[in-house]
Order: sequence, then C-alpha cells, then structure tokens
Amino acid sequence: DSAELEVLVDNAKEIKCWYVWPPPAIDAAHYDLQDEDLDKVCPEWRTKNAYMAVMALLRTKRRATKASFKSFYVPESSSGKTSHVNADLEPV
Repeated sequence: DSAELEVLVDNAKEIKCWYVWPPPAIDAAHYDLQDEDLDKVCPEWRTKNAYMAVMALLRTKRRATKASFKSFYVPESSSGKTSHVNADLEPV
C-alpha cells in the first residue's frame, strides 16, 4: 500500500542523520561536503550524527566512581534502568 510506504519513508527521514559520521575537520577534501552537500541532506548533522549518538551511549557507561577501575554502569534487561556493578557483576 502506498500509504504504508509513505509512512516508512517519513520515518526514515527523521532518523537518517543519526547514521551520518561527520567528516574529519582536518581533511581538505571534505570542506565542500561540510559546507553544502551534507547541509542539504541533513541540516542538523553537526548535533545529530553517529558520533554524537555513540558518545551519548558511552557517557552512560562511565565508571561508577573515579576511585575504582573495576566498577561499571550496566543496563538491566528487565527494567531498562542502569545499575552500578563491579568486575564480578555484583551490585556496588
């Protein structure tokens, strides 16, 4: 059905920028991409891109304390909440 296809296309437009890796700033070959082409396709690529998404996910996995290199944050599968655990996966 064309209406269902239209919904799928609209949904893809909303998230496409999260799959874009920004080009390196020091690479002169990508200056035109940064200025024109990428802005047309994804106007918010500077704030909504794959790099920003990965950094946001990693930020939630930082150590529980700065004093311990063996404590971590992990998501609980049942509730989706974050727990602090040690290297043996015991709650801290």
